[in-house]
This record gives sequence, structure tokens and C-alpha cells, in this order.
Amino acid sequence: MPRYFFDTNDGLDFRDHIGCEFRDQAALRRGALKAITGLLAAGSEKCDSYSVVLQVRDEQDETIFVIRSVCQIDIQDKF
Repeated sequence: MPRYFFDTNDGLDFRDHIGCEFRDQAALRRGALKAITGLLAAGSEKCDSYSVVLQVRDEQDETIFVIRSVCQIDIQDKF
């Protein structure tokens, strides 16, 4: 199975040197979405506004796709 790498940037660059194997594009997409969702959840615990970019690379170091996501929590006075 091909190996893919999830590089992230949330203000700090992280280059994935280990990677994960995925059997097809659908599994790769699900894996990337699961990864960025986890990053958003963890980052949003620390602040009310958090953005992250996840770049998916293949074994030839070619970018397959990029996901950009922003989480902004607007706390209302009623809370």
C-alpha cells in the first residue's frame, strides 16, 4: 500500500517523517479529515480561534491535496 505524509502548520510547521499507509483515495481522505478534526479539537481547547493547514504528500514528495480549516468560538454573554 502507498504511504502518505500529513504535514501541518498551525503557526508552527510540522513535517511528517513517518507517514501512514492507505489503500485508496477514499481512505486517505477520511484519514486526513480525521487528523485535522483532532488537531482542531485539541487546538481549540487552548484558545477561541485556531486555524490549521494539513498538506498530504505521497512517497515521491508530491502534494496530493491540502485541507485548510478554521475554528472560531464566539462565546456569548449568556454563557
